Amino acid sequence: MDMERIKKLLRLYAWPGVLILLGLVLMVSPDTASALISKIIGWVLIGIGVCIAIATILGGGYGRTGQIVYAVLFLGIGIFVSAFPLVLAEALGRFFGLLLAVRGISAVRGALQKKNADLPWQYSMVIAVVTLVAGVILALLPLTLSRIILNICGAVLILIGIVNIVGTYRETKALEDGSRRPDVIDADE
Repeated sequence: MDMERIKKLLRLYAWPGVLILLGLVLMVSPDTASALISKIIGWVLIGIGVCIAIATILGGGYGRTGQIVYAVLFLGIGIFVSAFPLVLAEALGRFFGLLLAVRGISAVRGALQKKNADLPWQYSMVIAVVTLVAGVILALLPLTLSRIILNICGAVLILIGIVNIVGTYRETKALEDGSRRPDVIDADE
């Protein structure tokens, strides 16, 4: 196999292969992806804090105290998130869990009101209980949300990569076999 053929295959199949590999990482180790995202967010916040601090030191004048407070705030949050990367995913999971639990309780109350008013209430109650249970699970196991979302994203990336590889293979095969439509004019010929 010559070098030109290898370059062509890499150009065609490298990106779908990377997508499949990334999807596998997301499915096998979603906490690693959560930690990486949190560290990136932490470093961005540190960078913003440093920029604000430099601008405050070099600048001066009106509003300097507020700028120092913002710089310290961004630096503090950035350092904290970088040092404890899963805290962000945990906090988001707990927040959404509590939100769902409150929504579930409200929906249970609404379903009970429908029952008292002799309206159809069974479906509303089922949805309310499922929402409440999902909220309690997310509040008690906060990383569940990020793991589920990252697993779904990983599966989608794997699917996209496989479809791209199959599509590229079929297109390449059709071009090599000459099984194109006869009414299409090739510009190279």
